[in-house]
Amino acid sequence: MKNVPVLHLIASSLCAILLASNSHAEIPFDRIEVEPTQLTLAGERATAQILVTGYTPNNTPIDLTQHAVFSPTPLVEIESGYVKPQQDGSVVIDVRYRHHRTPLNITITGSTDPTPISFRWETLAVLTKQGCNGGACHGKPNGRGALELSLNAFDPKLDQENLVRGSWVRFTTPLVPEQSLILKKPTLAIPHGGGKRLRKGTEPYEILRRWVEEGCQVDNETAPDCVAVQVEPKSRVLPIHDDGGRQQMQVIASFSDGSSRDVTRIASYTLSDPSVGDVTPTGVVLANQRGQTAVVVRYLDRVVAAKLTLIRDIPGFEWNPPNETNYVDQLVNNKLRQLQYQPANTCDDATFLRRVSLDIRGLLPTVAEARTFLSDKNPHKRSTLIDRWLESPEYASHWSLRMADLLRINRESLSKDRATAYSSWVADSIADNMPYDRFVRELLTASGTTSEVPAANFYRVAPETKQVSESVAQIFMGSRIMCAQCHNHPYESWTQDNYYQIASAFHEVDRSVDDPKKKLPAPDNEVTVGLTTGRRLSNPRTGIEQKPWPTELERQENEDSRIAFANWLTSSDNPYFARVAVNRIWSQLMGRGIVEPIDDFRSSNPAANDQLLDALAADFINAGFDRKHIIRKILNSQTYQRKSETTPFNKSDETLFSHARIRLLSAEAIQDAIRRLCEGATAWEQLTAKVNAIETSLPKDDSDASSELRTELNKAKQKRAGYFMTQQPYPHLTTFLKAFGQPERKTACACERRDEVSLDQALQLMNSPLIRQQVNHARQRFGQMSDQELTDQLYLSAFSRFPKPQEVQAILDHLEATHDREQAIEDIVWALINTNEFLFQH
Repeated sequence: MKNVPVLHLIASSLCAILLASNSHAEIPFDRIEVEPTQLTLAGERATAQILVTGYTPNNTPIDLTQHAVFSPTPLVEIESGYVKPQQDGSVVIDVRYRHHRTPLNITITGSTDPTPISFRWETLAVLTKQGCNGGACHGKPNGRGALELSLNAFDPKLDQENLVRGSWVRFTTPLVPEQSLILKKPTLAIPHGGGKRLRKGTEPYEILRRWVEEGCQVDNETAPDCVAVQVEPKSRVLPIHDDGGRQQMQVIASFSDGSSRDVTRIASYTLSDPSVGDVTPTGVVLANQRGQTAVVVRYLDRVVAAKLTLIRDIPGFEWNPPNETNYVDQLVNNKLRQLQYQPANTCDDATFLRRVSLDIRGLLPTVAEARTFLSDKNPHKRSTLIDRWLESPEYASHWSLRMADLLRINRESLSKDRATAYSSWVADSIADNMPYDRFVRELLTASGTTSEVPAANFYRVAPETKQVSESVAQIFMGSRIMCAQCHNHPYESWTQDNYYQIASAFHEVDRSVDDPKKKLPAPDNEVTVGLTTGRRLSNPRTGIEQKPWPTELERQENEDSRIAFANWLTSSDNPYFARVAVNRIWSQLMGRGIVEPIDDFRSSNPAANDQLLDALAADFINAGFDRKHIIRKILNSQTYQRKSETTPFNKSDETLFSHARIRLLSAEAIQDAIRRLCEGATAWEQLTAKVNAIETSLPKDDSDASSELRTELNKAKQKRAGYFMTQQPYPHLTTFLKAFGQPERKTACACERRDEVSLDQALQLMNSPLIRQQVNHARQRFGQMSDQELTDQLYLSAFSRFPKPQEVQAILDHLEATHDREQAIEDIVWALINTNEFLFQH
């Protein structure tokens, strides 16, 4: 029997009473609850983290674990809700806070029975918690110093071999455990490049010391595996008061034999947003400012997350209910109200017109379009305009551009004809509003010659199985699984086996080249995509062949594994597909994803608004995976139509969409905007009129006249197709476009398209050939206009609005002060191009 000093019990009780009397003094509570209500600990080292929660009159939960008073008992020692057994027996103790109390049933068995340390589930967990096997330390390739460990303990056999037998058996010394390097270095008893990682007397130190003392034993092959990890609370709204806010976490690991154990003190903790607070090694979140964060909990290769919303009263804040058009506004506003951000008002017509034209078509509105819209008194003119432009051919071409980025449609991998055909297939699917699930299934299961089956080029631009699986996961599942190729994913629960299971679904694909001597075909070579069914991949570390994902599915002999994968991926039950798709749409319209980065979905990177993301995904599924339906829903929302100007009550918001996000136009949109400003709509309209006229007069026979007209028609179409960069099938890699972030389409990552401001952009705007050419066109366009017409046309072309009086006066002053009117016009146009209002969407 272990003795519990009476003085220690008294001191602990007094400390808890003082804490209880001084904390949350102004908060009334209706009741308190304890979790679990019944606790059974078996074994001398069985421990448990108790959670004590108080509930206010409006049912708001507040963590009281650190402040609750536990009635003393010789059976256990309790500190900050952490329970350690002292002797066998059963008891019911009181858990108290102020005048509230609730019972806790405790049963202790085997408190004197030695329980060996588990190498897999304790020793390696401690090394992971201390960061010893992290990627910056001994877990990096080839390790650090004389010790190599597997990243986050994903390979226990390697870890056991190197810890016990590595470096002349100096890391572990069972005869004198305290002399082991795994204890001396992290406690800084001797120099350690990784700094101080352990303190003597703590639970992690004692686990490592005892494991060495017990002879560095490993678990036998029949030992149970960890099958799940749960964290409590899973989500919580955490009020922050003058002294901050706190929340104790509780982590339970479940094993294959049906057992479970509390691993709160040996799990690892981080916050997805460390700016809002901190988390202690014992799992206590310390909040200091409002916001949202995920408490990311790692227990070996298991990663789970709890979501905390941290709220604080803002002086002077009073919710002013904004207009709401649909569920998008309701769910966005619910979150804003909770975190006390007041949304901006609705933007004016000119701002909306320019914004929605750039988002739908990639182009500035024409002067005629601007005049018509601004003078229209119809209260429904915004939704009418949205509907009209969503049916325009420019919409399909512009929206296919971003998908073509991800699919890597470029001239390095594909010939001009194949790149055009592949891009046209993507654009046609958008123009026809092909359901997105059908589009993806057709893409992933495509077979045939790449000149006849445009979608088969997907397997041509990704000539290796791993490239295909990584692209599919990143584009359609929002998962960056590349890390799992060599080891279990460090930030998510994707394992190395999972990586090769997904890859195995595409490993049957063959690419036959018309010239078999060439391993990688030239862009003009013909390639036929076919299958060798039954071919599988093995995990290179274990040598075990991996079944194609989804692994639980029974397949027929010679069945194309891609079909089962595509059906799983695009099913309404898939946890990734619809949410990733609507998040990409949201990001393209709002300048930021609900999950950001948009292709990095994981529990440790939570959505800014889960309810909004789930509602959009459900709407997407119910609408038959209709992309245009979701675009229309977002565009018609007040959330989309808000001003970009901030107020004191929303200026600090960067993630919750309380105001429009100011962002640099895409490279293609900037070039097209400059061209439309300087040349106007006349050239484009003339090309379109010519194409329409030839099509109308084209005879149906095969005469020479018909052949000549068809040739002329193709030339006119090609010239029109090359007019705007936002309508191109593949990148025109000019120095101007590259400076403004146009991607080369070499990866499937959305991050390849850059939107940051750079010095190169300023140089391009000052004196590039494009600017010189276009400013010269502006001289011709505006040169014969009157002063009044000139100022109106300039501002309607550039900003979709009429000029303000001071702007008119500034232009008139410059024209009057300059003897060369045409040169003055060039100066004015160049100045407008270089304004933030022109280069940015707002």
